[in-house]
Amino acid sequence: MCKSSESKRKTNHGRKARKHNGMGLHYCNVCRRQFISKSILVTHLRTHSGEKRYECKVCQKSFNQSSSLRRHLIIHSGEKPYKCTVCEKALSESSNLRRHLLIHSGEKPYKCTVCQKAFSRSGSLRIHLRIHSGEKPYKCTVCEKAFSESSNLRRHLLIHSGKKTNFKLQVRLGEKPYKCTVCQKVFTQSSHLSSHLRIHFEKRPRSTKRHSTLLATCPFIYEHILIYQLMQEGTAVRTTRDARTQFRQIYESSLSREVLVDK
Repeated sequence: MCKSSESKRKTNHGRKARKHNGMGLHYCNVCRRQFISKSILVTHLRTHSGEKRYECKVCQKSFNQSSSLRRHLIIHSGEKPYKCTVCEKALSESSNLRRHLLIHSGEKPYKCTVCQKAFSRSGSLRIHLRIHSGEKPYKCTVCEKAFSESSNLRRHLLIHSGKKTNFKLQVRLGEKPYKCTVCQKVFTQSSHLSSHLRIHFEKRPRSTKRHSTLLATCPFIYEHILIYQLMQEGTAVRTTRDARTQFRQIYESSLSREVLVDK
């Protein structure tokens, strides 16, 4: 065995002995954590001071440890040196690989003390605990609805942006963006609202043959009525301008004929 390897082995052995005996340890005066060397303590203290002296030259993100910066730089290089031997998925960090391997092993070491549900990642457990605590730290700046996960907030914001959202996602988030302008009842899907509108619409007397024919021949008439309502409210509707104009003419024409006959 070479001298350097022997020296390193003795150093590591000495550190383990000090840690075991509690001798020569360095304590953080903020959180009372203990460290086996002063240099590690100095690095740790930066977490309390907020000092981040190691800056990425690519994106200017800063870190309190040089090792954290090295791991971050892999994002820009695209390097993924850690490969799963089961599914061959490549990852940028060894810690990510260790977490990934839990998927294959089925191990779930993080258990909820309230309901005993187990998780493979500590982060998943933290998010789960918010179900019991009721904590919802992520708030929408538009409507002030709060969420327990940042990902749910990002998905929720799609509703305000006007982008198309998934129905299952809306159910999961409890979103009901479609409101009946007659009775104010809300729905998760526009199709549900258009079906609901039939209740109000069919209560009105069908005085003209034209109106009855329109209802019978157009299976999507209630969807069109919804579109018209949304247009009246100034809400963006995902149809072509020609389709909107055409329906408005048909709809207004049918209503005007009904009014004339009623008189």
